[in-house]
Amino acid sequence: MAHLVGLEPAQIERIERGEAAPPFATLKRYARLFGARIDRFFESGGSASPTTLLFRSAAEHGADLGSVLTADDLLVLGDFLASVADVDELERKLGEPPAIVPRLESADLTDPEWPQGQEFAARAREALGLGIEPIPSMRLLLEDRLHWSLFFVAPHELSPALQGASTIEPRPAILVNLVEGRESWWRTRVSLAHEMCHILYDSRTIARPYLISPQGELRGRREWAIVDRFRGLERRANAFAVHFLAPSAAIRTVVGASMSPDSERAIDAVCTSFGIGRTVAVRRLGHEYRISEETQNHLIERGSEHAPAKDHPDAAVVPGVRRGRLEALVDRASTAGLIEPVMARAILDIPLSEPLPGPAIDDREPLWTKEQAAFARAEAQVRASGGRGCWASEARRTDRGWEVVVHYPQPNEIVTRTIYLADDLEPLHA
Repeated sequence: MAHLVGLEPAQIERIERGEAAPPFATLKRYARLFGARIDRFFESGGSASPTTLLFRSAAEHGADLGSVLTADDLLVLGDFLASVADVDELERKLGEPPAIVPRLESADLTDPEWPQGQEFAARAREALGLGIEPIPSMRLLLEDRLHWSLFFVAPHELSPALQGASTIEPRPAILVNLVEGRESWWRTRVSLAHEMCHILYDSRTIARPYLISPQGELRGRREWAIVDRFRGLERRANAFAVHFLAPSAAIRTVVGASMSPDSERAIDAVCTSFGIGRTVAVRRLGHEYRISEETQNHLIERGSEHAPAKDHPDAAVVPGVRRGRLEALVDRASTAGLIEPVMARAILDIPLSEPLPGPAIDDREPLWTKEQAAFARAEAQVRASGGRGCWASEARRTDRGWEVVVHYPQPNEIVTRTIYLADDLEPLHA
């Protein structure tokens, strides 16, 4: 925790024993790591957080989650969980229909996992009445039909080593890392289907309501044994994803008797029909028609002259954990008077000195001036270090941010301190 929060272990121990008052920025970082908005963190702490369960599960398997993921990654994942809770609360206030999660029994993980993933995909399609028809939009299937919450982030926000995450508590939600940009919508579709498998089959137990999905070289590392048979769950979810998007019977119908399964015509037809990328299409054709791995690799490396369409419905996503659906819900709840402007800013992590997004109306205007916000943050900084009864008298803009003059009483004098803040009002060293 000291590593993740950015303090020394002795400082963390003093804070957790109640011997030191941490600055607001430290408390906020704590809350984010536990996947909670700071007011919720004060109400219930982190003991029931899905993040806590994941940390414990990692520890039980001899892994340290904080050494596998960076602090920034864990903060983004924490923001995801906090935003899921916000969406759940706002949708309840607005009377939105509850999320739908088909009751699909999950058998114990088997080896090899690929046939089981294929079977699970067929069962999910049957439960949703999809037959073997192509899925025009994974985003619309999950958001509009099942009322799940979807979040998207860019790779500068979350390490490309993480494909995504999913949780079933307090509502089904998926986070997708747009590693190759939202224009690579075929990759987004596979990621959504992969996390869908985790929610339908792997998140039912209280021990793992929240899963993260690594990709590439991390899959082979021991540290990723952070839940029981983690790599097996990932392989099963991969199999589920490609079979859910492109069922075997549907592929054979598309290829028919007139195409050679290793031809460019067949590959393009499968890509276009099922909304999948070339690599997945070649692998699916190879699996169905027993094409050698050497031939598959050659077909993948050769590439296609036909570029995928750019205007696919699954390309219409908004990166940013607090953008998209959450931003729209905050706008609706604010307009309906269901939440106050202060709460709207807390949910979207917007300072009181900044306007809310949307039309320029009174309720969206800043609640504080920048100077008032600097006063408040500097006073909080002084109070955290023992300066009770303090008050700020002056705030000056500098190249680095703000210099705020704060006074507080001592037994025989009034002490004056200058507090240095960055532009975002985070404390700076003098």
